[in-house]
Amino acid sequence: MKQLQINPLGGNAGSTIANAPGRSFPFLKRWDRSSAGFRFFVLLLINCYAPVFLIWSGAIPFAYRFHVLAVVSLSFIAHSVHRGYRLHDLGFTLEHNWNSIRWNLLFCTIGGIGLYCAYRAGWLMPREYSYSLACFLFYIVILAPVQELIFRGILFAEMKRCRNIAPKMMILISTITFSYLHIIYNHPVLLLITFVSGLVWGMIYLRWPSIWGISLSHSLLGALAMFLGVL
Repeated sequence: MKQLQINPLGGNAGSTIANAPGRSFPFLKRWDRSSAGFRFFVLLLINCYAPVFLIWSGAIPFAYRFHVLAVVSLSFIAHSVHRGYRLHDLGFTLEHNWNSIRWNLLFCTIGGIGLYCAYRAGWLMPREYSYSLACFLFYIVILAPVQELIFRGILFAEMKRCRNIAPKMMILISTITFSYLHIIYNHPVLLLITFVSGLVWGMIYLRWPSIWGISLSHSLLGALAMFLGVL
């Protein structure tokens, strides 16, 4: 004889159990998105805003700024490995690479001319020391690309996983964070320059997510800023 199973909530118990795994729980999805946003906020606070503030306030000597950046970079890379990002997720791709390089070179040309004009106008307050050739090579080959990996590659990948951050807000968050990095130089004009640069690089990266073009542009403009004594 076939036994009849009674579901106190109504309906057939077997079908209720079968449908349970397929149920959608909106509050769990919202919690997952909010927790992703919280993790992103903590990542920015610990790896970006706190170290920069410590240098700006004098708690960490200004001379150790590159050492701090190296530690922060390693922390971001370790975080990316832990999160399981692929190289393609971080902008290491050749897709649309020519478009990215073309627009970055255009911005690099315009930005370089603007930077030199600002220097000639006396707006940049150049420092008295000069860098060695090894420092220039280190900046061009390692430091500038690593900054782009952090502020465009990793940050954009993190924000995309949050799923509730609009593209324009992604660009703005990345730009503000990148510009804030330069507060340690106590140079308002430099903050404006880095804000505009970060804004353009963010827009280009969002349109053509390739790390190569923006790294090239950042390296060339940064090297010019070093040559002029701004950094």
